[in-house]
Amino acid sequence: MVTNLPIVYSTGISTCRNLTIDPSASLSINANKDLSINGIWTNNGNADVGNGLISFTGNTGQIIHGNTNFENLKIYNPYYVHLNNSTGVKGVLMPALGTLISNGNLTLHSSASKTALVAGTGLGSISGDVTMQRYMANKMGYHYYSSPFTAASVNEFVDEIGIITSGDPYGGTNDTLQTVSPFPNFYAYDETQPYYMQIGWTGAGATMTPMRGYCINFGAAGGALTTDVTGQVNNGSQNYIVTNTASPYPNADGWNLVGNPYPSPIDWNATSGWNKSNIVNSVYFFNPTTQYTGTYSTYAGGIGVPGNINGIIPAMQGFFVKATVSSGAFSVTNDARISELNPVFHKSIANTTLLRLKGHPAANQASGDETVIYFDTQATNVFDDNFDAYKWMNNDPAFPNLFTRDSTPNSLAINALPPLANTDVVIPLGFTTKTGGSFTIKATEILNFDPALHIYLEDNQNSTSQDLTLDPDYTFSINANDPLYRFFIRFSPAMVTNIDENGSSFVDAWSSGKDIYVNYSNTAMQNAEICVYNMLGQKVISAAQKGSGTARYRVEEPGCYIINVINGSNTYQKKVVIM
Repeated sequence: MVTNLPIVYSTGISTCRNLTIDPSASLSINANKDLSINGIWTNNGNADVGNGLISFTGNTGQIIHGNTNFENLKIYNPYYVHLNNSTGVKGVLMPALGTLISNGNLTLHSSASKTALVAGTGLGSISGDVTMQRYMANKMGYHYYSSPFTAASVNEFVDEIGIITSGDPYGGTNDTLQTVSPFPNFYAYDETQPYYMQIGWTGAGATMTPMRGYCINFGAAGGALTTDVTGQVNNGSQNYIVTNTASPYPNADGWNLVGNPYPSPIDWNATSGWNKSNIVNSVYFFNPTTQYTGTYSTYAGGIGVPGNINGIIPAMQGFFVKATVSSGAFSVTNDARISELNPVFHKSIANTTLLRLKGHPAANQASGDETVIYFDTQATNVFDDNFDAYKWMNNDPAFPNLFTRDSTPNSLAINALPPLANTDVVIPLGFTTKTGGSFTIKATEILNFDPALHIYLEDNQNSTSQDLTLDPDYTFSINANDPLYRFFIRFSPAMVTNIDENGSSFVDAWSSGKDIYVNYSNTAMQNAEICVYNMLGQKVISAAQKGSGTARYRVEEPGCYIINVINGSNTYQKKVVIM
């Protein structure tokens, strides 16, 4: 007797009516091949049926009997397809037409290589409970989650974290020492709390609200973990009300922890499907490094920090956004959903003029932090909701923080500016660390600049300037908790040479936003007279400086200004432009 173990590999769509797989037998659909079933499916054999697509296309109700793991499953039946036993999908589930009746038997599998998804582009629907898995390479610490289901219970995570304690880690008394016991491990976030951001963590309630984000602590142990949540899948338009509540801590205002509401990835870059009118157009993620600390990553304007962050938000992923109104809708529809396991991203930085910097301990590049400066015709010198991203400070002391600043006190992870012209542009570069020592700032990407342009990293503490286009690595020593703005990045159309009068002084000047900076050092500690004139010859600023330092002067009116620095018989002049 010869056992028939068929393999579908033919070109086009193979079709059959009823199909039965006998005990110990198997059916394999090769990748990129299709099998259409018009009748009843009965699997008494091997549960795995290959990497191709199996479609149920009958004109009457169909039933899937037996345990089966499909790679890609399509429902195209105007009536229904009923799952009678445990059924898994490892790739894409396409409810194109009719109703898939899960009967609680459907699982969307997740592994290190991929997570199954439900396509949001069809006319079909799913009835009944579905279980969705999410694989994590490292379970340690806090993870931002969201639910792809209408009303999943928080108790879905009992088997992953044990007893769930959900509540205010500050005990409702602003207990900043966090002495609450037992300490919560499952949080929601309430933006309306009138304190700094840490106070916003609060109880999650009994069920997970669609499009709301949650923070879950999976403990101190590392290692891979696959979580699972069960419920009725979300589909169609989803809405969440975001808030911006004025408080004594403006930097904390407006932050809302939201999440992907679908059993599929969503594309932050999608041209339709989003209502972002009440938020800043950037997203912020947390990356745990220990049980209680970690780093932050962000995405805005087609740019990710770090560079591997893109605009695709996975299923079950929570993230922060910043609201711009006291109360308003943030919503998404199926148009923003991704139906491919390996989507092609909309925006490429191939033609973007961009500088990416990474700051890290000199001996440990892995513990680094990134910031990006890029140039766009639609950007301005102040914060642009569609192009810039705020800096969220890493709270793991092993990681430094690297960021820039615009003409306001905002610290930025991503800083978009107007295109460069034939004048110097200087950007304050912030660097902080909780562990002093030797560190390196490295230009990891220098893209699409004019070859004649020079990009300098200026260290005001050491009065040094290094051209990153010639040497991208700058190593220095710094103490823990030193002042934020020791460095500047200068984009200059000409070679910078230090102006050294009598071998003992150095003067330089530049503008950033509405601020004029004058750096002056003199080993003899002689006074310098600093004056700023507008183009009418009117003196708008008069000041004096002694010794070394960088002074900042605010100029509200745009225009061209002359900086004049006099030290005894030596005079230094420079023209700067305020946009």
